[in-house]
Amino acid sequence: MVSKLDFTLQPGQSLKQRFMTENISPRVSIITPFYNTLEHFEQMYNSVLNQTFPWFEWIIVDDGSTDQKALEQLERLAAQDQRITVYHVENGGPAMARNYGVEQATTDYIVFIDSDDMVEPVFLECLYLALQLNPKASWAYSDIVTIGVREFLWKKDFSSAMMKRENLLTVMAMIRRSAFDDVGGFDVMGRYYNEDWHMWLKLLSKGHFPVHIEQYLAWYRNGEKGAMSALDNDDSLVQKNQEKIREISEKVPDDIFAVTYHANKWKLFEDLSPWDFATPLPFAKKKKRILYIIPHIVMGGADKFNLDLISLSDPEEFEFVVVTTLNNQNEWIEKLEPFVSDLFVLPTMMDKRYWPEFFDYIIRTRQIDVVFNTNSYYAYYAMPWLHLQHPEVAFVDYIHMEEWYYRNGGFARPSGAIGMFLDKTYTCNSETGRVLYEHFHRNKDSVETVYIGVDEEKFSPDNASLADIPKEIRDKIAGRTTVLFPCRICAQKRPFLMLEIAKKAKDCVFLVVGDGGQSAELEQQIAKDNLSDRVWMVGRKSDLRPWYLLADVTLVCSLKEGLSLTAYESLAMGTPVITSDVGGQAELVCDKVGRVLPLMQDESKDEDKRDFAQEEIDQYVHAIYELTKDFAYYQQVASACRPHVQNGFTVNNMVTRMKEIFEELTTQESIAARVKKMEELKKVEPMTEALCDIWGSFEEMDATVQYFVGQYHMIMSNYQTAQASLDAIHKSRAHKVAFGYQKMVNESFLSNIRGFLGKIKRAVKKS
Repeated sequence: MVSKLDFTLQPGQSLKQRFMTENISPRVSIITPFYNTLEHFEQMYNSVLNQTFPWFEWIIVDDGSTDQKALEQLERLAAQDQRITVYHVENGGPAMARNYGVEQATTDYIVFIDSDDMVEPVFLECLYLALQLNPKASWAYSDIVTIGVREFLWKKDFSSAMMKRENLLTVMAMIRRSAFDDVGGFDVMGRYYNEDWHMWLKLLSKGHFPVHIEQYLAWYRNGEKGAMSALDNDDSLVQKNQEKIREISEKVPDDIFAVTYHANKWKLFEDLSPWDFATPLPFAKKKKRILYIIPHIVMGGADKFNLDLISLSDPEEFEFVVVTTLNNQNEWIEKLEPFVSDLFVLPTMMDKRYWPEFFDYIIRTRQIDVVFNTNSYYAYYAMPWLHLQHPEVAFVDYIHMEEWYYRNGGFARPSGAIGMFLDKTYTCNSETGRVLYEHFHRNKDSVETVYIGVDEEKFSPDNASLADIPKEIRDKIAGRTTVLFPCRICAQKRPFLMLEIAKKAKDCVFLVVGDGGQSAELEQQIAKDNLSDRVWMVGRKSDLRPWYLLADVTLVCSLKEGLSLTAYESLAMGTPVITSDVGGQAELVCDKVGRVLPLMQDESKDEDKRDFAQEEIDQYVHAIYELTKDFAYYQQVASACRPHVQNGFTVNNMVTRMKEIFEELTTQESIAARVKKMEELKKVEPMTEALCDIWGSFEEMDATVQYFVGQYHMIMSNYQTAQASLDAIHKSRAHKVAFGYQKMVNESFLSNIRGFLGKIKRAVKKS
């Protein structure tokens, strides 16, 4: 779905069979030319049948195959689904086979997928919605993952001018039947030529344009024996192909572009109403279905909670639909994909104006029981309107912490503002719950703490090895007190306070594990402060267990935390934690397993402060020495860490409680109470649409501010980098030599030399 780094995580590796497919009324026709495809067809078949959009017919055109085993496999698989029809024709090439398939199609939308390619589960649904919401567009396509002989990602901005020079697309796309017929389909010019490129150019020549969904939803397989290989290896075919492409390119204007959403220009919400094509899906099994709204899927405690809850919930009881409301921040999305078929990155799919209706569409099509929001600011604005449309559905949120420096309260503020429309709010610590009802006027009964917890089986000293740490690091720290600083390197985690602590704890080694926006600046400061022999940035690690095992203590000196995932993990590994007293840290960490130290900085006024109170620095240094200097005492604290976590802070406890919560929210009694409450709130429905407009106006303004803030930080970063480079030059031997030479040859120096030589000359003459 995003920049795939693991090309082995391919769709279609198993068949899920989620739907009852009898009596399907198709809205889309999939066309597949088939020719002797044996090795990869079953995986392709699975990827098509695993689509989240089941309203299709699948027309497979056997193009005169001669491989009996391939034909037997085709017939066997096709017989298993009533949506599939196989036609056998004489061999005429893929263009002819596709045209024949379109002639048999009964719908207004045509999708081409070759017999050895694959598609992500949401491929059909995303493209169908793209064309529904862009009635003037003629086709929709996504970015491509290419596998086979070469593996790479294919994503380029679209323009007709570029298309005349290079084919930016594969054949995998959804095309309106009317547009396909308008250009006469594929030109048949023999078996091998760029028939798909030629057809895109024909469409462009008549003014047709596409919608570009900027997600990697299609998997294209290239191979040495494919049609394009045959074309590339035959000079006469290459020349003939180039002539045909050149001929149609002359008819294509240069000013046609694709509809894209990466800019997401704002449009007001007007007359929000459900889409008439939101038909309930024909699920084969009854399950509790949860719409899970999150901003992104990145490394961190909040998203680890999301991953744990979804991956560890019983798939026979619960099914999750995940929607992210931010783009280009989904590095963990691959971890979620094995457990979720319905995974949508909303900013790449449609204009924000349609987002409330999209959520409404998901609730209707998936027959959602619970809408669950965690950390999506947008969702808070949309939830009141959605709840009035679906009074029987439970609407809840989960908050990890309040943040006074972020919109004066973080996500706790909008949760309080729309509290009347929320059935329950869950927090990862009781301190955040207290803030909700004391500062944001939430009813105490509507707030509950559910600790995130840790996988105590995975995070166990028995499941980690110091051999996984580079020997160079192990040798360097041997016999020295080691402090682990594992986090995202950003202002909230106060990495520059860590440096001040390191300056005073002179016999300790500090290992910084992680990366982030302040990584480069932190590295420069380490060098400037001559701490490179004791503070080492080892980068981001996918497995922190060996690093916890290596460390004597874990340091969490954050300005803000909910309840730190690293604190859970460290204690489970038997490593004491020293933490700032923020969020719910004191609910997990105590003197028995570490130290909790007062925060001496106003989080609401200065997030990225660099001049820290000496008293605050000293208390961390004192805590490190207090825990580690007496070995017997240290052993006592370390041995208490793991039992402390096992007694109430495990991920299994969290999953068990969340299962109970989902069941409580969906009882008939709960549903009846919600419906009654929403009837009373119906009078404020006009306000709920206005909230969406307010969100739009605010986000647009905030985006502008953030842009200028980003420009400022970029300029300052460039300035600091340039200044550091200049300082390094001034200290270099080459600079000193050059400066000395410059001084030597300046005008006054040369004048003195000339005067001195003149004196010698006159003295010689006199003698």
